[in-house]
Amino acid sequence: MSYFNLCLIKPADMFQQIQNFPIHVSAILLIILVGLVICFAGYRVVYWIIGLCGFGIVSSGSFLLLGGYATHFFPLTIALSFFLGILGSLFAIFFYRSGIFLLGVVGGFSFGIVLLPVMGNPIILLLSGILGGILSFVIEKIIIVVATASIGSLIVVWAMLRFFELMGILSITPDFEPSYFRMLSMLTWLGLGLLGCAVQYKYSKSTHKKKK
Repeated sequence: MSYFNLCLIKPADMFQQIQNFPIHVSAILLIILVGLVICFAGYRVVYWIIGLCGFGIVSSGSFLLLGGYATHFFPLTIALSFFLGILGSLFAIFFYRSGIFLLGVVGGFSFGIVLLPVMGNPIILLLSGILGGILSFVIEKIIIVVATASIGSLIVVWAMLRFFELMGILSITPDFEPSYFRMLSMLTWLGLGLLGCAVQYKYSKSTHKKKK
């Protein structure tokens, strides 16, 4: 195996271990609450969200890069990735347009995650993220609302799946392929996202009238 492949596979294994780490039901409920706030109040707390986007992108990117080189210094990798993530968060907040671009990328990426099982091509993740980032420069308000509603609903659906798994209602494994349940998850994401868009648009219009 080449060193380049090792740099890609090792951080991916580390991410998989973190994802499979046991999670308490209270943490899942907190994640659901955060997802609902993002979904239904994303336009109101957009600065917080773009800060989280900046933190998530920079910290995860640095984690992937450093994980391939510092395989024997995992705590140092985590600490440095966290520090760089904070810098990325501050950058996204103070450079607002860049933060909105990152939000568009993450929002497009969330669409790609949902569409990936249907499309069956990983390139959809890259294309949807790029498209979301580009559209953020053209239709900023729409991207903020749609992206936050999509991200928030995806977080809620993911947390609900983990909750059901924790309760023993279902078991999600690499060969987990009940098409009806996947379709139900997609419909839940879509319905919750559309409801979040409607609520955010209604709030933004009422706020605009009050300012006038």
